[in-house]
Amino acid sequence: MLVKVDRCRFPALMTTVVTTALSLLMICSTAAPAHAVKVMFGTTDYLVKIQDVDIKGPAGEALYLGHKYANHSFIAPYMLSDDGYILGVVGQNRYFRLDTSLIEQFQASGKLPKPLPPYEISIIDYLFGYMLWFIIAGIAVAGYFSSRKAARAKEALPFAHAGLAHEQAGQLDLAIAEYDKALAIDPKLSQILCRRAHVHGSQGDYDHAIADFSKAISSAPKDPWPLLGRGSAFEAKSMLKQALDDYSRAIKVSKAAFAYHARGTAYLRSGDFSAAIKDFTAAIKKDQLLVVAYQDRAVAFGRSGQRERAEADHRRAAQIGASQQNAELARARPA
Repeated sequence: MLVKVDRCRFPALMTTVVTTALSLLMICSTAAPAHAVKVMFGTTDYLVKIQDVDIKGPAGEALYLGHKYANHSFIAPYMLSDDGYILGVVGQNRYFRLDTSLIEQFQASGKLPKPLPPYEISIIDYLFGYMLWFIIAGIAVAGYFSSRKAARAKEALPFAHAGLAHEQAGQLDLAIAEYDKALAIDPKLSQILCRRAHVHGSQGDYDHAIADFSKAISSAPKDPWPLLGRGSAFEAKSMLKQALDDYSRAIKVSKAAFAYHARGTAYLRSGDFSAAIKDFTAAIKKDQLLVVAYQDRAVAFGRSGQRERAEADHRRAAQIGASQQNAELARARPA
């Protein structure tokens, strides 16, 4: 009997789940058949040619000896079945099944070799054929580690709160001791690493501050605050190149006004007034009420001999400052 191949499409609704699988099966995504990643529901057949044969179909179709395997999918492939030898129709996704009696008849007439040439399904195809189980395992493992991380963070939280209270009271050594306890429970808590780094910086211990900010960056590479903090510590040590590198990375991950402003201040300190003005202008475009950006750009304009622009920025900074102060007073006024 002639059977048509049924091919299904990959719906967008499972993108998140399949991403998990692809992270586990990257080798499959590069080595599996190009259309395989489109399979999501139902059964999809794969026809693999072994060799040409001198056999014609019922309508005179040219045939080849091949083998067929199938992926059975629900959301993703969960099983691969080896369906054995077939006679495939050349140039089409159609085939004829070959049972033992047909194989013996064709071999007896010399139209099929005896024994039939062997074939094997690759390990990559098998891995892809059972992808759903890798997805489930990946989600389970991710869930386990996520729950463990949440538990550690919860356990560390009282020490973090105690450290913050000591920090706000100016008891910096006690603050560091509490942050140490929190980080002993979870060394990758980026926010606590940043707090401890800030305390080290307040004590003038920039080397320890840089070390803590570096750990925080490793834990949260997309967070601009550890980058800005480490840049500030580098700047305090007059390591302007390293500071500029960190500020540039903070800009890349955040595109935020405060990141542009931080790099602008480093350029201003280095004497590169043109670069400083460019960054302060970028910060103002991001936040037109950022008073400090106007003030620092006024300084850069003044040092580069552009007095009128410097005076205009000073006036604008004063206007914004007065407006913000009036707004705060209005909010504080009793009803």
